[in-house]
Amino acid sequence: LLAARGYTPRVVIDCGANTGQWMGLADRVFPGTTYHAIEPQAKCVERLRALTAVRSGLSVHHTALSVGTTATVRMIGGGDGAGTGNYVAAPGEHSPDEVTYPATTLDSLVADRVGRDDRALVKLDVEGHEIEVLRGAAAILRVAERDEVTPDELKKDKETFRAQLLNERRNLFYSAYMTKGKEKMNIQINN
Repeated sequence: LLAARGYTPRVVIDCGANTGQWMGLADRVFPGTTYHAIEPQAKCVERLRALTAVRSGLSVHHTALSVGTTATVRMIGGGDGAGTGNYVAAPGEHSPDEVTYPATTLDSLVADRVGRDDRALVKLDVEGHEIEVLRGAAAILRVAERDEVTPDELKKDKETFRAQLLNERRNLFYSAYMTKGKEKMNIQINN
């Protein structure tokens, strides 16, 4: 859809890259694009790093993303760290399979590598932690032309999530395309 509208990013930032499934699909639509794959799970990162041997222009970042005041993120449900289904633990939530990962902001990680001319595409699939990641991404989102937010398992109802997202982005101009399964929500902010 984006390519059909003439949108061709020079940089794609895949937040929550897992083993590169979404990136592989995006690369078919936007070949030759520079990719930043961001993933905290060690076994997923191993597979992403293996892709760098066959995919030029791919940078792999082994970290979780959050707000600037958060140095680590606790995740639950990831099992052996090679799959999907894990999510960021809520305050006070604990599980025998929780893993703590170092965290940084999206701005700290890649803002100095991305400019407006890059027409950056930011994809978020961070298991209900999207608002926190957006809070640490103000500089990136000012230059990103499109943001795709994919909240896999919204723990809040859709209207609450939409209201929080609108609040976070009140001072920025952008379109957010959020998907959950086959459902799509389009939010246009014009301040």
